Amino acid sequence: MIKYRQYQEDIVNRALYNNSLVVIPTSLGKTIVALLVSLDILLNWKKSKVLVLAPTRPLVFQHFQLFKKNTFLLDQCIALTGKIGPEIRKTIWKSSSFRVYFATPELVKNDIRDGTLNKDEFYLIIFDEAQLAKLVHKEADPRPCGAHDLGQSLLADARDHGFRLTLFAEVGEQKQYPREPFLAGVE
Repeated sequence: MIKYRQYQEDIVNRALYNNSLVVIPTSLGKTIVALLVSLDILLNWKKSKVLVLAPTRPLVFQHFQLFKKNTFLLDQCIALTGKIGPEIRKTIWKSSSFRVYFATPELVKNDIRDGTLNKDEFYLIIFDEAQLAKLVHKEADPRPCGAHDLGQSLLADARDHGFRLTLFAEVGEQKQYPREPFLAGVE
């Protein structure tokens, strides 16, 4: 059973079915918010798919494990990395057996560019640790690309193809209970 706090439930209720930016300090449950929003989508839209993006492979697998451990989605979740070949990934992306996909923005960007992935298949796309994505991928790939460009591309057509939830850790040395989570609708 998933345990969550009242402020997380409040964020979920405000974020459901809206493009949203959630900003709260590290370790206060942004991933639980993402999980709860995802569950609502998956329960209410039986053929929907969710894509969870995280800036590093370890974080991709952390989210993958959290979803598998705390949901009914055991066999419907998959974590994708570059270690899985493009042809196999193409089959996985198109599979109706999986409903929740976990990957880095770089892998998704490359698969969209190569025609391996159609981003319009996802009803919900979650960008976790958005404040790190550009830095991480700038270091990994010095060419101007990465999560920022992918995010701009995906948000540009969000109205026509589902919605986006962006999770952003509040910057600073805040070690107390959050004042008021920041949640913004993104037009």
